[in-house]
Amino acid sequence: MKHYKLESSYRVSISLIIAVIMLTRIAQCDDALSWPPILDSQSTVSQTRDGRKIVRFKHGERQEWGYQNFPELKSLKFLAAVPKADQELGAANKTQNSSSFFLVEPKSPPTSGNKAPLLVILHGAGGSGCQFLKNHFIDKVKINKKYGENLNPITRVFSPPDDCFGLYLNCGIGEWWGWARYSGQKPQKGKNNNPTSLRILDSVKWVTKMFPIDENRIYLTGSSMGGCGTLGIGGPNGDVFAAIAAFVPAGTEYFIRSLGLPDAPKSPKLKIKKTKAEVLADDAGKGTKATSSPAGFDAELAPLFEEWKKEVGKYRLADPPYILTFSGTTDAWSQTQAAFLHATDAAKFPVLAGWGKTGHKSEPTILAYKRPQLAAALAFPWMEIHKNEAYPVFTEVDTNDPPPWISPKVKNRDAPGQMNAYFRWKNRVDTLEEFSMQLWIEQAKSDFMDKNFKSSTRTSITFRRLQKFKIDPTKKYEYQLKYGDKLHHRGIILSDSRGLLTIPDVKITTDKICLRLSPLSDE
Repeated sequence: MKHYKLESSYRVSISLIIAVIMLTRIAQCDDALSWPPILDSQSTVSQTRDGRKIVRFKHGERQEWGYQNFPELKSLKFLAAVPKADQELGAANKTQNSSSFFLVEPKSPPTSGNKAPLLVILHGAGGSGCQFLKNHFIDKVKINKKYGENLNPITRVFSPPDDCFGLYLNCGIGEWWGWARYSGQKPQKGKNNNPTSLRILDSVKWVTKMFPIDENRIYLTGSSMGGCGTLGIGGPNGDVFAAIAAFVPAGTEYFIRSLGLPDAPKSPKLKIKKTKAEVLADDAGKGTKATSSPAGFDAELAPLFEEWKKEVGKYRLADPPYILTFSGTTDAWSQTQAAFLHATDAAKFPVLAGWGKTGHKSEPTILAYKRPQLAAALAFPWMEIHKNEAYPVFTEVDTNDPPPWISPKVKNRDAPGQMNAYFRWKNRVDTLEEFSMQLWIEQAKSDFMDKNFKSSTRTSITFRRLQKFKIDPTKKYEYQLKYGDKLHHRGIILSDSRGLLTIPDVKITTDKICLRLSPLSDE
C-alpha cells in the first residue's frame, strides 16, 4: 500500500511537471496568447531605471470584452501604429499595441502588510504606452534638465512617484480609448462600457490583484486622446478610481456617453472633426495654433444648455472619482468643455479645472505654468484622495474664475483661470449617525503664488462618496458649522431626488471649519 502511494505521488508529480512545461510553451506562443497577461522576458525595455524595475506584460483577448461584436474595432485592436521611437528601443517592442502594457514598480517595495498606490497612464493619439514611458519616465531627467523640474509639472503627472506603481497602457488611434465605439451612434441610458474600457479595467484589476497595490488609491490620467479616455473610462468608474486627471482632453463627448446621459446641445458651427494627420499633429503639439480663441461663449446654445442641464439633473448617477481637467483656451478640442462643465455642474460632480492659452500640447503647462491660477490647480494634491473616503463637491463658488466656455461676461477668453483649486478638506467622522469634515482654503507653495488669493470664499457644498453615513430621503438632517468650539451656523436640510445633501452658502476661510451632519431627531 505504501509503495502504491509513493508510485502514485511520483506519477502525479511527473504529470504536473509536464503540464507546467506545456502550459509555459503555450503561453510563450503569441498565436495562443490569451488572458491573463504573462511576463514578456524578451522585452528590451524590461530593466531597472533610477532604482525602479520596469516590466512588460503581454496578453490576448477576453471574449467578455466583446471585440467580436464590433469588427471595426477588432480589426484595429492589434494593429496600432508603433512610433519609430518605440521601435528603436528593440525588436520586442515592435508589437507595442493593445495586447501589451508596461508596469513600473516603486523605488522601494512596500513593506510586509503595506500596499502602494497605482497611477494608470493613457497616451495620446499615434503614441503608445512605451512612448509615454520613455518620454515621461525613462527620459524625465533629460526633460527636467531642459525645462527645469519646477516648470514641468506634467512629468510629475505622467511619471509615477517613487512610492507608486505606474501602469502604461496601449490603444490604437482607431479605438480612441473606447470613444470609437460610441461615435455616430445614439445615446444609451445607464453606465456604458465598451470593449476598450473593459480591457483597461481588467488590466487594472489584474495588476492590482497580482501586486501589493492599495485598491483605495488607484488614479487615472492621460493627455489628448488619453485625456478623452481618462474622462470616458474614469467618469463612470468611481468604484475603481479614487481620482482622475485629464490634460487637454480631445473631446468630452465620451465622458457624457459613458455615463448614459443624453447628448449635449451642439452648434452647427462647431466642427472639430479632423483627419488622422491633423489629429496626430495636434498630439505632437504641431496642430492647433494659438491664433484665435475657440473658447467663446455661444449665446444661441445657452437656453438649450439650461434645458439639457435640467434633464441631466434628473439622473441618479453613481459617485464618480474626483475629477481634474486642464485645457487650452486656444485648443479647438476644448470647445466641448462647455458640455463637460454644464454636465458636471448639473450632476453635482466634483471638478477642479485649470486653463490657459496653451493650444493643444501634450505638455500644456510648460508655457502657462507661470500663471498663478494654473500653478495652483496643478499643485492640488489629487493623489492624496482615497476611494474609501467622502469628498465635498463645491458649486456656486464666488472666487472661482469664470470658465470662458460657459461664461458670457468674460472679456479676455485666453486669460488663465482655475476652478476649486484652493479647497482642502479632511474627513473626521463617518458613522451611521454622524458625518463630519474639516474644510479650509490654502495655496500650495510654488514658484508662482497668487498675489490676488482671497482668504475667504462662499460656496455650496454637496457630499459624495459617503461611506457609513447613508442618506434617507424621508428624513431631515441637521448641519452645524464650527470654528474650533464656537458654533458659527446651523440649519436643517433635505436630500434632493438623487439622495444628495447640499448645504448652501457656506463661508470657507484659511482657518479650518468643521462641518457636521446628523439625522434630525424625530422628537
